[in-house]
Amino acid sequence: MKLTPINAENWKTHGGVVFEKEGILNKAVEEQYILLFEHDHQNECCTVKHTVKGVRLNESFALDSI
Repeated sequence: MKLTPINAENWKTHGGVVFEKEGILNKAVEEQYILLFEHDHQNECCTVKHTVKGVRLNESFALDSI
């Protein structure tokens, strides 16, 4: 599993390509990213999926479970 950190400072220019929020979320679905929420102790990590309403939460879990 490859974890690629994307934080507040670099999320728009990650990898030298400019992303919008929707683009990042679509990439997260396509590449099965695990999103990490540094300051959320109840929902530390999640995966996302495509739905008819756009990208939505798939599963949330603790960091120590992976």
